[in-house]
Amino acid sequence: MHSNRNKERGLKQDGRRSGKGRKGGRELYRICKTPQKAMKLHNMTKAMSAVLTQMRTGKIGLRNYLHRIGQAESSSCPCGSEDQTVKHVLLTCQRFAELRLKTWGNKQPLDLREMLNNVEHARKAAEFMLWTKLLGQFIPISLQTAHERARGGE
Repeated sequence: MHSNRNKERGLKQDGRRSGKGRKGGRELYRICKTPQKAMKLHNMTKAMSAVLTQMRTGKIGLRNYLHRIGQAESSSCPCGSEDQTVKHVLLTCQRFAELRLKTWGNKQPLDLREMLNNVEHARKAAEFMLWTKLLGQFIPISLQTAHERARGGE
């Protein structure tokens, strides 16, 4: 039992346990500077909730993150204007301008923090990301959602 305590002290001293010098969690900190109670995610499917978590942490299957972990050759968006990040896809990527207008109309938030921390905007952001079909693991779900919407929610 004492060896576990000593091991724990060693981890804290060299910074591994405290997070000093690590990049993890920085994206979430930029979006939510202070800890807050969990958002009540009404009317969100499991896929939407998962996508929202990925968007907030920055650990999502977009080129910027995939490049960072060595799974993509480039971090650039196919639109050519900048890196493919959550912020770029949700707010500025011209490939999704029509979808953005359809999702938010003229009431689109201009700030990523507002978009991912407001319950209604966060739900729409998760739907939007699914509809882009950029996240391979969610393509069957996004197609099913689109089909249900086209049939009037049956």
